[in-house]
Amino acid sequence: MAVTCHVVAGGAFRALVAVGHTSVDDGAVLARFPRYAVQLMATHLDGLRLGDMPGEHPLLRFDGDTVVVEWEHDELGFTRRIECDRISPDANGCYAIGAYQWPWTPLPTSDDGTHQEESATGQDQPLPPSPWPATPT
Repeated sequence: MAVTCHVVAGGAFRALVAVGHTSVDDGAVLARFPRYAVQLMATHLDGLRLGDMPGEHPLLRFDGDTVVVEWEHDELGFTRRIECDRISPDANGCYAIGAYQWPWTPLPTSDDGTHQEESATGQDQPLPPSPWPATPT
């Protein structure tokens, strides 16, 4: 499944989603991302940074296997990065980027009920196995 969020300026990324669970009152989903999707997300956010004001979007970077989430802060013409989160991979090697903080939403579904993942970054990459049981049909 592919998800998107305003925090990443509408970029779409492949993710594992906990079916039936939401993260905030507005029904956002709990999404976990494989490393390649996080790397693509980091590149996407870094590209947005070039035309934005400091702090408009977060920045992601890897510190070994840990993802560091940073926000830029401008003070009298000097920009510094403030670390706000560190995310380690779970047992499947996925990262819960923005869990309970960023309102991830699934991409719209088509008429046949499938998710439109054509616009999702990394759509040609496989997702790791899900620890959650399959949804009954």
